Amino acid sequence: MAKVLIFESSNHGHRLDYIVSLVEASIERGFDVTVCCPLGDGKLVQRLDDQSIEVDRLLLIDHKALEVNYASYFHRYFSIWKIARKYRPDRICVPTADGLEYAHLLFSCFGCALRPFLVFGLLRLRFGSGCLRDAIRYAALQSIKNGRIIHFDEFNFDELRERYSHIRLAYDPIDILSFSKSSANLDERPLVSELLSFILVVGYIDRRKGLLELVKALHCESESQALSIVVAGVVEPSYKNEVLAALEASSCKVDVVWLSEHLTDFEFHRLIQQARMVWVGYKEHSGPSGILLHAAAYGKCVIGNQYGWIGRMIEKYGIGYSCEANDPVAVADAITLANQNPRSLIQSSRDELIKRHSYGNFTAQFFS
Repeated sequence: MAKVLIFESSNHGHRLDYIVSLVEASIERGFDVTVCCPLGDGKLVQRLDDQSIEVDRLLLIDHKALEVNYASYFHRYFSIWKIARKYRPDRICVPTADGLEYAHLLFSCFGCALRPFLVFGLLRLRFGSGCLRDAIRYAALQSIKNGRIIHFDEFNFDELRERYSHIRLAYDPIDILSFSKSSANLDERPLVSELLSFILVVGYIDRRKGLLELVKALHCESESQALSIVVAGVVEPSYKNEVLAALEASSCKVDVVWLSEHLTDFEFHRLIQQARMVWVGYKEHSGPSGILLHAAAYGKCVIGNQYGWIGRMIEKYGIGYSCEANDPVAVADAITLANQNPRSLIQSSRDELIKRHSYGNFTAQFFS
């Protein structure tokens, strides 16, 4: 029986869905499945239990030792290597942040390379400024050549493929079909009044998500007086205090509704269906957004950053308005346009997007 090791170190946000889909696909193919996840973070364990998914082995690791920094990349890779030596998997799947490939390069020099080693996520074209660092990045990615790298950004995939032939494209997966078909038959009460007109901010919310700029934008936007902000998800405490202070100091009243930090899948989908607009104005973020994809699939107008994958998706498909997310005046202008003409995907394009970003297409990249 073929063996697969699925190694996760955060369980944050949309990545949890990736892990569950990979586990299910591995079981369906008859693999012996080992899942490694953080100690003290029960999200993955709870999800597997809720969906009655049984794996052959569930290993818990010290989450504190795997915080995102360069030392943690080597610790993380060393953990993977130790587990792989013990269980001898035929395939290793690792959702990763930038940096893990450097650990792979170092360990390869000591004969500890993992084959096949599958990583997925967003890969930047350059590690940083300077030819030396770019050369190191190139060598690091080439060190995984006998494995496979799954890349999520179709807009710069061709350029990456010219340099790294072993990279494959996978579309960031979403699943709305079960919710869109059944939600009309569910009797659960909505989290907010169906009469409320609001822009939705959802997920793990820190300074990068641009909530403060959105609040300031509604101070500037004269046509937004009837538009509220609904915040759903975990908000970084110090950042929430900063937003609350801005609301307190404002001369214009901005209505912000703070919902539970822990949404069910149904609540997440229902909120997007209810929203007038969805905010994806993430600062310093160039990669894909599951929130944008869900909003587009439900035919919602999004307000997003003009840079990176989000800006290109908005421009290519006309699913809302992009702006400079650091500039509240630019955000306000985008909201004004959205109020006047709330652009969204037509149904045929929505059907195409849902099909392309299915979990079946995503998992197929790992087992083809």
